[in-house]
Amino acid sequence: LEKLELRKTDLELKDQTLTPEEMKELRDLELDVATAELERGVRKYKNAPWKKEVKEHDKKRVKSERWSDMRKWFVLILEDANKERFTKNSPGFGQPYAGASLIRAGFGRASHPSFGGVHPAFSAVCAHTARTSPLR
Repeated sequence: LEKLELRKTDLELKDQTLTPEEMKELRDLELDVATAELERGVRKYKNAPWKKEVKEHDKKRVKSERWSDMRKWFVLILEDANKERFTKNSPGFGQPYAGASLIRAGFGRASHPSFGGVHPAFSAVCAHTARTSPLR
């Protein structure tokens, strides 16, 4: 990853770009890192380290930090999937998914087949959004 990032920077200084193959490899590596960080964030969040804190404000701070870390990586992965969806030239891409509204339908029923059901990180982010969304 670092090697490709350095090459990309060097080329940009010369007003050049990576080859399409290199760009795909860089994107794939960045997505792998984001996925690994999300998984690590989910594990940290599941361990509920805030419960070990004595003071209430420390509990809230630690819980908020763990949530923010997990959410940041989830959003990066989601943005990547969104970009891919809207850049495909296949029929159906760029169209809303069967007109579904996850907010109105209930996030608990949202799933992706590659996860074999509802991904834990997706569930956590969706549950929080469902509670706080003005679109409910």
